[in-house]
Amino acid sequence: MAIPAAAPSEHTQHLKDYSDTVYVFRPGNQSRPTLSEYIAQIWGLRHFIKAMAKSDIQGSNSNTLLGQVWSLLDPLFQAAIYWMLITLVRGGSSGQTVNGMSPAQRATLIIGLFFLFTQFKVAFGDASRELMKKKGLILNSRFPTMIFPISSMWGGLIEFIPAVFVYIVSAVLSGMPFSTGMALLPLLFVFQLMMGLGIALLTTTAMVFVRDMSNLLGYVMRILLFLTPIIYPVSALQSVGPVIRTVIWLNPLFPLFAAYQAILTGGMPTAGQIFATIAWAVAYLVAGYQVFTRNEQGFAIRL
Repeated sequence: MAIPAAAPSEHTQHLKDYSDTVYVFRPGNQSRPTLSEYIAQIWGLRHFIKAMAKSDIQGSNSNTLLGQVWSLLDPLFQAAIYWMLITLVRGGSSGQTVNGMSPAQRATLIIGLFFLFTQFKVAFGDASRELMKKKGLILNSRFPTMIFPISSMWGGLIEFIPAVFVYIVSAVLSGMPFSTGMALLPLLFVFQLMMGLGIALLTTTAMVFVRDMSNLLGYVMRILLFLTPIIYPVSALQSVGPVIRTVIWLNPLFPLFAAYQAILTGGMPTAGQIFATIAWAVAYLVAGYQVFTRNEQGFAIRL
């Protein structure tokens, strides 16, 4: 006689329900939120982003003797070094004007452009390593990981604010011209931040997949420094060969800093420089967002 099987207990049925379910976690982009949803999530964490940026600044400054002053001294020292080298190459700084500018004005111009260039140093440097530094927080939290490079960029913006006052004082003391073109500076700076954020998203993604990318980014920054009109006037391109001139013009930072240079020397940027800056900024921001969000779900696995 067949013995009927005993009905499973509630505890056994409970275990069976869980054992029959298999969860598979894989990187992909099937469940990416829409752009509006993603922006809303990041906006909801804006206070956390600001607090994290301030905390990172305080933490990095606590390990240095000069503290917050170093964010100003570093570009000042670099600008002074390159100004001295340029002066020596041109045969001394005996008060002679070059391109209508005195030595003090040329030094002030280089200082101002160096301060602006530091925002891209953040995008290629600190922001690109932000996911690696916050690995523990990423693995134990559920929020858009884009807040980490954004936080790094916000920190760079906070450190940039004192540089504005340093430049204004230097410009007044050296007799730099002030023109109506200054009204375009905030607009250009907004597009610079857009471009910088797009670059930061691209470099951050690359850093997760290739850990040695930081070495390459350091060389990229040095190359961009010499291809960007920071330590040389835009007019100097007339004396170089067509190949070098083409390479320089292909630099995405060239139209932006050519416009900056025109404004800071009392002129007006060309329409082509402004439109090229806008085009590069939008292109980098869109590309950075697409690349970052398509790979975002796989960051935790690779970290």
